[in-house]
Amino acid sequence: MNFLQSRIIILLFVLIWPADGFCARVKGIHSGTEFELDDGRRIRLAGVDVSAEGRRMLPALVGGRDVEIDEDSGTDELTGGNIPAAYVYVRINELIISGDKKRNESERRIMINELLLETGAAKVAAGADFKKREKFNVIEQAAKTQGRGIWSYDERILQRIEG
Repeated sequence: MNFLQSRIIILLFVLIWPADGFCARVKGIHSGTEFELDDGRRIRLAGVDVSAEGRRMLPALVGGRDVEIDEDSGTDELTGGNIPAAYVYVRINELIISGDKKRNESERRIMINELLLETGAAKVAAGADFKKREKFNVIEQAAKTQGRGIWSYDERILQRIEG
């Protein structure tokens, strides 16, 4: 790669990077939705309640990876104000998701919060106020309609179990 090509790549990278976010490496995952970053900060996934299956997926999705973080200041009250809630993105070349035909090559990153909702590995956080609520509700409804993940269970059976 020559000097000009490397400068073009850097410029493109800067243009697609979120202006209000920051980049970090995920050092650890705690309590399912809380991440410890390599700089010592902690963040929590905004707008989602992650299922047990989703918690098992997270180490493969973000563990040890460089991520882009876009904090949602409107959700701090959900975590007691101590741990900011955020939208977490992984570069698409970092992940290979089998059967993921919907994403095209021009899409450079995947939001983990959305991916968990799309696969039925999370629900939209009930009662929470956050920027992407409307979009998350649409994604969750699609997962329900398609019977993905936690939405694959027969509702009648669940009602009998619950009483």
